[in-house]
Amino acid sequence: MKKIISMICLLMVLAMLAMPVFAASGSVSLSASSSNLNRGDTFTVVARLSSSDAIALGTVVLSYDSSALEMTGGTCHVSGASIGQVIPGNKVGTFMLSGDPKVISGQIFTFNMKVKDNAPIGSYTISSNASIGVSTGEGISSGSVSVNVVCNHSYGTWTEADNGHSQTCALDEGIDKG
Repeated sequence: MKKIISMICLLMVLAMLAMPVFAASGSVSLSASSSNLNRGDTFTVVARLSSSDAIALGTVVLSYDSSALEMTGGTCHVSGASIGQVIPGNKVGTFMLSGDPKVISGQIFTFNMKVKDNAPIGSYTISSNASIGVSTGEGISSGSVSVNVVCNHSYGTWTEADNGHSQTCALDEGIDKG
């Protein structure tokens, strides 16, 4: 019986050592400065952190259709960050605080985005994958935002069609106005 109790205690200690000391709570939400955009437009995506835990570092990685959208820069808004940067080529924002961990809540990054000149007309989702923590990042709930690439219609000259005349939008690539 003593061997069984000792073995159970040993397994419990090993299990406790394997558990992370810090489990991050909170979420990251995204919002866009505009939801309807034309080709060539620039806009921003703001990442906001809602957290009640003291943290020391964090990362937000954006995912989006690179054939239509691109990240051109950005800003870290975390006060007290010794490292705070947005790396457009990696689609990421990251920060590390100097000093003791603290509770951070509110705007943490602004990502500068651009609609590519040849972006197809349609709806695009920008989603985030976020992690925050004390010494290592723990995954937390992450949000997304949608933007629409629309056309500001630039019609050419009227042409004769089977049922009258029509104009074709040069930007919509073939959508007729009759």
